[in-house]
Amino acid sequence: GNHVVQRCLQKLEPEHNQFIYEAVAENCVQVASHRHGCCVFQRCVDFASARQKHQVVMQVVSQTVELVQDAFGNYVVQYVLEQVPSYRPNIVGIIAMSIIELSRQKFSSNVVEKCLQLASPDGQALMITQLAQKDQILGLLQDPYANYVIQRALQVASSPQLEMLLDAIRPHLPALRNTSYGRKIQSRVTKRCPGGIDNMLTAEEAIARQTKKGFPAPHMPGQLGSMTAEMAAMQLGGVSPEAFEDPGFAAAAEAQNKQGGEAA
Repeated sequence: GNHVVQRCLQKLEPEHNQFIYEAVAENCVQVASHRHGCCVFQRCVDFASARQKHQVVMQVVSQTVELVQDAFGNYVVQYVLEQVPSYRPNIVGIIAMSIIELSRQKFSSNVVEKCLQLASPDGQALMITQLAQKDQILGLLQDPYANYVIQRALQVASSPQLEMLLDAIRPHLPALRNTSYGRKIQSRVTKRCPGGIDNMLTAEEAIARQTKKGFPAPHMPGQLGSMTAEMAAMQLGGVSPEAFEDPGFAAAAEAQNKQGGEAA
């Protein structure tokens, strides 16, 4: 049956396949978390009009935390991250709010890594700042899934979030030599600190250097309060409902998503 649905999505015009989008949007979790349904969901994204894409993707965003923990739902979230760049800030912000817990789970840790890869510099900074909590870092370093998230964070981090992360990791480096993934983290630290971790700036020094150049002071690890309001006020995909009434919106939205995908 899923092959028939996929062919309908491919061959029918939007006005004739709208019933599929309505059913998928209404049953987002049920469809996206099914072995075959997740493929149908991805094809919905591929063949959607701008309005239809918003209709289904907004449901993915609203159910992100549940979907990323599912064996098949996590692939749907990753597909949206890759194919619909305008919605990345929404998903990255939601992931950042629960990043410690999600990094420790098998399926959601893959999505956290994908977010670290594809997020904007601001999104990466948000996520890495939360990972750098000193009272949480040892558990992440020793976790069979979260350690890969830390490795990815070390790979993509920029100053001063890199220094925040290194400050949190530094006291635990000797204990990491006893595990295979611990040695991988040590290797990643060495690549980011060719002169040695002890010769790197501390987080405080890196922040002071940044603010001296006129940049705003960054969020510190564990500080999520002010970001909650920002998340609540964020439009899904940067799109307001009124935008769909503009005849030129569809073409502009497709061009924006294509450009964002190429940039990523």
